[in-house]
Amino acid sequence: MAYGKIPNPTWLGSNGNEVSNPILLLASSLSVKKRTGTFDSKLVFRNDVTGNLAFVNYSSANPTIVEIQDELDAYHPDVSPDGRKVAFCTGMEGTGTVSSVYVRNLDSAGSDLVKLNVENAVIPRWKVLDIGDTVIVYVTSANDNRDGTAFLKQSTWQVPFVNGKFGTPKKLFDGAFHGGVSSDNQLAVTGARLLRARVDGKDSLWYNGEQACNVSLSKDVQRRTLFLDFGGKTGTAFSGEKYGVHERILEADSAGRLTRMIPAPEGYSFDHSEWALWNNNTDADNAPLAVASLTGVNGSHKKLAVVNMSDSSILELAQGDELWHPCLWSVSTEFHIPKDVDLDSAGVYLLPGGNVAGEILRVKMELMWKNAEQIEYFCVGSSRMANGVIPDSLTVGYAMNMGHAYNDMNASIRFARDYGFNALPNLKAIVISLDFDLWQIKTDFSKMIFDVVPGYSYDSSHYYWKYGMPNGFIEAVEHSFPASEYSWMVYGASRGFADTDIEGWGPAIIEGMVNWDELYPDRIQWNLDLLRKFLIETQKRNISVVGVIFPQNPEYAQTDSWGCHGLQRSTAQWVRDSVFAMAEQYQNFVVMDENKMGSHDYSDQMAHDTDHLSTEGAAQLTSRLDSLLLGMQ
Repeated sequence: MAYGKIPNPTWLGSNGNEVSNPILLLASSLSVKKRTGTFDSKLVFRNDVTGNLAFVNYSSANPTIVEIQDELDAYHPDVSPDGRKVAFCTGMEGTGTVSSVYVRNLDSAGSDLVKLNVENAVIPRWKVLDIGDTVIVYVTSANDNRDGTAFLKQSTWQVPFVNGKFGTPKKLFDGAFHGGVSSDNQLAVTGARLLRARVDGKDSLWYNGEQACNVSLSKDVQRRTLFLDFGGKTGTAFSGEKYGVHERILEADSAGRLTRMIPAPEGYSFDHSEWALWNNNTDADNAPLAVASLTGVNGSHKKLAVVNMSDSSILELAQGDELWHPCLWSVSTEFHIPKDVDLDSAGVYLLPGGNVAGEILRVKMELMWKNAEQIEYFCVGSSRMANGVIPDSLTVGYAMNMGHAYNDMNASIRFARDYGFNALPNLKAIVISLDFDLWQIKTDFSKMIFDVVPGYSYDSSHYYWKYGMPNGFIEAVEHSFPASEYSWMVYGASRGFADTDIEGWGPAIIEGMVNWDELYPDRIQWNLDLLRKFLIETQKRNISVVGVIFPQNPEYAQTDSWGCHGLQRSTAQWVRDSVFAMAEQYQNFVVMDENKMGSHDYSDQMAHDTDHLSTEGAAQLTSRLDSLLLGMQ
């Protein structure tokens, strides 16, 4: 649409509002997954320009930055173990200002905001106790801790958080150990000038009493401590070279001994370093990850990055004017999945850069596997099916809509035959769209799906799990390359149906050639033969089939074209008659003709566009389909 430099560009946020200080994502979902081992990752941070929290959900193929608009000044976010909530405070490390702790949902509205009603609370950290309870640990002050007497006048507390509510706070011990407390309370660390630790009930000073800050305790059994220093004697001796303030991330073991040091990228230093949460801290074999702000020579926190503490590699995540206090949460289930499940193929129904059909089917395949035991009515076909049948309005039984764009009859039948016959033990009937104008295609779209995307080949090589799925297969599907949040929003809550607005039939648009049937006469017969073979297979299995001819713009009756994608009307009448003849021959097959060669009763209010129904039209068609299926039953 345009080429060259755009003068005076305007940036828009995820909510459509103009943004004066844009934040750019620098890493894709796939890049983050390669570090964390899962697409189920979230990044939360403070936009210091606005004082708001912002977050990125990497479980979407196209992640975006969402900023929670609020009047609260939010610091030190920490994501809950389930990834659904975020705790934060209104004060920050190194200051003695009055601060409150809050918890809210990690969504665009920051909904269900709850405040901890205590006099002062700062730097909240979620913790799961050994008995399984979830609590939030906080301190009464995060002020400079050089004065030991003043430090011990402050204290560390924990408070239960259950069902969206705070419980009664409980004091753990004296001293503001805001760097983290182990699950058994036997190790606690902090740093706001000095690296202090509480080990087995005894207070001690680590790192030879040199200046340190941004302390974070890992949640694994190794209890590693992450921190930044100021290029002092101890760090220089360990590294073997001099370095500047915050130019290294340091790691100490559970006894406070230095074990690792990672340099910042050239031209940057670190700030606001934290261990990445939950993902790498459950298995000692996983590479430990840290997240931090990257600070330029002018002191601005321009970037956020994740640091692999094993190999020193750094992945830049985001870029902006002032990005503070990052928290990277992820949950990995790979270690729960048996070794014989190939995670490069199992459940991988979408690849990076996949088309709209891949996006749709990524959502629907996960829904299908999760509901395989319940599905009785399996709807396959084109986008007309996706927009035309509402599964949860069918009273006859539990239904699933697998309709998708970029469809051919071969793809419809492969889903019905391969997955319907083998993976759906309670299948009673298949509803298939009969899109005569798309019968100019044989297997073009099928090949794009089944021959390219590894998940389908993997299913085929395992007989579509006819003899049972391995443990962890559903988890592999869940954590494979994700569809966009938009695709989940459209198809996820309705068992595959896409809710559409009323736009009317509009003009009778014809895409492509009307007379393609003269150029490719064999293709119609090929599709008829494919349908006949499928009906024979379903009849042997006592599975009913309903072929739906979806309504299109009635104005096509005034043209030479049967539908949006052509086909001469005389040929379409012959195809229609041939399909009805099959219904006479095969008792398990019924044709539901809602098109009627244009003489149908679907009004303009029931149309989304020239060949798709609106939700109102889908309601009428689904009601009629329900009556038909009930009669067949």
